Amino acid sequence: MDFIYLLALALGPVYILVHLAWSRDRFREPLGNVALYLLLGALSVVPVLIASIAIELAFPSSEVGPIGPIMSAFLGVALVEEGAKLLALRLRAWRDTHLDEPFDWVVYAVSVSLGFAAVENIIYVLQHGAGTGWLRAFTAVPCHALFGTVMGARLALQASNKGSVGWCWSSLLLPILWHGAYDAPLFLMDAGHGGVAMALAWLVVVVCLWQHSVHLLLRLRARQEFPPPPLLQPFRASTLVWRKRS
Repeated sequence: MDFIYLLALALGPVYILVHLAWSRDRFREPLGNVALYLLLGALSVVPVLIASIAIELAFPSSEVGPIGPIMSAFLGVALVEEGAKLLALRLRAWRDTHLDEPFDWVVYAVSVSLGFAAVENIIYVLQHGAGTGWLRAFTAVPCHALFGTVMGARLALQASNKGSVGWCWSSLLLPILWHGAYDAPLFLMDAGHGGVAMALAWLVVVVCLWQHSVHLLLRLRARQEFPPPPLLQPFRASTLVWRKRS
């Protein structure tokens, strides 16, 4: 019974966030196709584990000083995970006839990202219990969805501006930078650096990531009308700015 509860706790936030992204699409994507992207995201865990071990051996997070945790956050985690997600997304999207609107990129990028997060969350929750599950339900899992939002929105903007190589690179670079910035304060705290200052830095990163995701979705709404996700509604200032420009 405890196993079922923990499994539901690990997968519940993933289901809610995937449904949230899927339901915002003007013409909703086939559920089987969304499930396939989720599966590809889950399978990307395997190469991520292999690459992360190799990078950790080269740049150990136990290195004296803050350099080790920072390198581990940006190279051992962010670069590897976001690179694997983008690869999984592009491999399927290359011949996906369902991907025919800008917002579709967001739906499928979020699905891949949350497929990865589902496996990661199961591992953490089964190892550390319900407390970790509830904490990650409001932190790590939503942030994985936001990394996917940034990636998908950038790819959607690239598709609307064909030939712009910079957009392609930003669909990888920006999620890496956000992911690394999210993990770095946490890794530094675990290594005994910063304390309260690192906790505040982490909170600032989360808020800025949220706001950046809002900004990208508002740019997409200028090209394709879709209802804004409810969780983005608190940023009324951004919505007002978009309305004035449109």
